[in-house]
Amino acid sequence: MMMFQAEIVTGLIQGINIFFFIFTFIFLIFFLREYIKTKNKMFGYLTIFFLTYFLQNFFQAGEMISQTIDEKTSTFMFQEIFRMLVLYSMVVLLEVFERDVSFSRRQSIMTILIFLSIGAMISTPTFAPSVDPIFSVNWSDEELIGLLQLLFYVVAGIWLILMLYRNYKTAWSNKQRKVIKWLSMGVFLAIFFPFMAYFFILIFTSVNFVLLVISVLILLILNNLGIYFIGIAFLRIRSEPWLLQRQKVHLLIIYSKDGVLLYSKTFNVNISEQRTLLLAGGFSAITSLFKEATATAGDIKSILLEDKELRIISKEHFLCAILVDYSTQASESAHNNFTGEFEDLFKEDLSNFDGEVSKFNKAEDIVRKYFS
Repeated sequence: MMMFQAEIVTGLIQGINIFFFIFTFIFLIFFLREYIKTKNKMFGYLTIFFLTYFLQNFFQAGEMISQTIDEKTSTFMFQEIFRMLVLYSMVVLLEVFERDVSFSRRQSIMTILIFLSIGAMISTPTFAPSVDPIFSVNWSDEELIGLLQLLFYVVAGIWLILMLYRNYKTAWSNKQRKVIKWLSMGVFLAIFFPFMAYFFILIFTSVNFVLLVISVLILLILNNLGIYFIGIAFLRIRSEPWLLQRQKVHLLIIYSKDGVLLYSKTFNVNISEQRTLLLAGGFSAITSLFKEATATAGDIKSILLEDKELRIISKEHFLCAILVDYSTQASESAHNNFTGEFEDLFKEDLSNFDGEVSKFNKAEDIVRKYFS
């Protein structure tokens, strides 16, 4: 009777896995296509994230249908490897969302932990098979692999919480706050809820078979939903690439080639209107001085400070500068799109500039579009 029930449960889980397989594959193909089309690195990281999750589910399904102990141990090992890689790619994804870095100290520590775990898995691990209530395998009690995995999950989980909390508290864009809310829900459902449910299953495995089945099904469904929440969060803003990474813009200035301030927007309360006027004149003077001293016709595109970066776009009749903590593909996209729309909206006013700057206040609508 127990064997018959186990076969039914296995079939049910396999059916649900196939259903989620299809959705995972759709997300994978979509983000891969977006990356090929736009070359935006966030879509590249999302592709890697869904690829590792797809492979984790593939080996999980393989373990469910395996009939021999060798097949079980192999598929279980690869499932655990890709389970860790899913979490690792999630940390990297959210770190790049927070700050455009290639490799950080946080990623270095995560890499050491994950390679220690994977190294232990592929060396000579010992397994503990179980046939009650379902034929399965796990690491034996003598192995340190489980401890290394637990350490990795705890460290990654703490960093995810801190990153999401910090991003939400420091985001000044309402749209980005909504993105972070979706990411937070996804991380909770995909990581923290399954982690808690795992201990619940361990407690009740030998007590109630029906309760075990219900717990496993809920765990499977919510874990997949959490992953899809993360995908949907980025899917909703795919046409707004300036939201794909958290921006930290302090100031936006538009000034004429003669140094006249046409429009400004401060996102930092510590920057006063008087300082904005001084900065506009200073940027214009530095640009002119540099061109004269170097006898070059090119324009300055960026000025690097100790903890900030000034990005400048030069157009025919004006220059647009933004002051950011650091430049990302998202901030550059917002900067380029804003500058292009400003030029299109005020083309006649710019080419026949009469000294009246109040007309450029209409640019507030474009600011809200790309920076709020």
